[in-house]
Amino acid sequence: MSVEMERVLRKAVDSYNAGNLGVIDELCDRGFVYHGNGEEALTRDGLTRFIRGMMAAFPDMHIRVDDLFSQGDRLCYRMTITGTHKGELMGLPPTGKKISLRSIGIMRFKDGKIVEEWENYDELGMLRQLGAIRD
Repeated sequence: MSVEMERVLRKAVDSYNAGNLGVIDELCDRGFVYHGNGEEALTRDGLTRFIRGMMAAFPDMHIRVDDLFSQGDRLCYRMTITGTHKGELMGLPPTGKKISLRSIGIMRFKDGKIVEEWENYDELGMLRQLGAIRD
């Protein structure tokens, strides 16, 4: 695995866990594109707004890296995200419920920076845990 790509990802995760989103501009290329769950592609600023919204909804949000592997210019990750729903999320008022969701993604790097990311996170499972969707 490229040690540099792993270092970049771990720095991002550690920074998010500390509430520091300024690291996005440092680690992501100016032309960065994020592809999430059926959403329109996001720029660096869009990613910052998305993560800031998640942090507002889950102020104790914590990301744990479970798996990493790389090939060429790509790094694949599997993470677990936990938190307590204390702020509005997609129009859903705070429930006080704890969530745990999985995320799997691929990052493409160029010149030591993230230029593109594809992520699939268990949004449906999260909404079920919050009681917004019932089986």
